[in-house]
Amino acid sequence: MHYYVHPFQLELHKLENMIVHVQHVNNREVKKIADSGLFTSQAIGEEGGDTVTTQAIGEEGGDTVTTKAVGEEGGDTVTTKAIGEEGGDTVTTQAIGEEGGDTVTTQAIGEEGGF
Repeated sequence: MHYYVHPFQLELHKLENMIVHVQHVNNREVKKIADSGLFTSQAIGEEGGDTVTTQAIGEEGGDTVTTKAVGEEGGDTVTTKAIGEEGGDTVTTQAIGEEGGDTVTTQAIGEEGGF
């Protein structure tokens, strides 16, 4: 008698004592195995359920995964504008510490922007 074991069901501590034979099967054999209900690789962790998806991680079958608004899937697009205030004015390198202010100069060392 032969037993079919799905690779995810193997127990590592038993592998030393097992001889595993792997063989290719044709479509007719695959259908026979699938129809028997012995195993499936669908819905990992819930054998026999719906097809595995990568949609809505943690909520299989939900909306498509996005990289928008990280941590709030499907929100506004992630930007690099106004660091700490996504979607604000464009980040500049003017007046460091006061984005968007006057241009930084090297005049009057210690008093940027002076005479």
